[in-house]
Amino acid sequence: MKTRLFPVLVALFFAVGMNAQVKNIGAGAAFFGDIRLAVQGAEDHGNLYVCSYRPVLGGTAYYEMSSGSASHMFEIDYLTAPLAGVKESEKYYIKEWESVDFQPAKVITGFYYIGINNRSAQRFQLPFYFGVGLSYNDAAPIKFMGFAVGAKLRARFYITDRIGIWGGGSAKFGYGETQVTADMSKSVYQRVLALEAGITFSL
Repeated sequence: MKTRLFPVLVALFFAVGMNAQVKNIGAGAAFFGDIRLAVQGAEDHGNLYVCSYRPVLGGTAYYEMSSGSASHMFEIDYLTAPLAGVKESEKYYIKEWESVDFQPAKVITGFYYIGINNRSAQRFQLPFYFGVGLSYNDAAPIKFMGFAVGAKLRARFYITDRIGIWGGGSAKFGYGETQVTADMSKSVYQRVLALEAGITFSL
């Protein structure tokens, strides 16, 4: 039943996008966040490196199409954060990597979100979004392109009928493979948390 329901929901939201009554563009800043990359070894090696990067700074831009309480949102963002610490495995390590040489993180993501907003007709709104996307990470020597899922909760207030301000929190979780040498790669699990705030315009 669940496998049949999913395509129906997807079709419903695409239909919403085709008949969108409201179209918004927006931009904002990300701050006070944290990026975590966990590099895992083979078999029972566990986490070889757990790298933390903070504070997060960056920007985000989006295009949203809404009809009633449902919406589609396409978003891109760019985040940077300095290295705050590296926890290394006590048993295993990658000889090509020295933690003192690890660089700050730069993350570029592109996401497609489905949104729900039960206060869509009000000046003050509380939309919730869930989505999937791609994430490119450059935190040398950790570099990879991977898949990610994410969620956002925002508070949005329209100052006029077309101009609004918003703020909220964002969480993304991703997975990818980073190349260590020509014949060696390692799994990387990513977590990105950030607060965001910005402005939106109704078209």
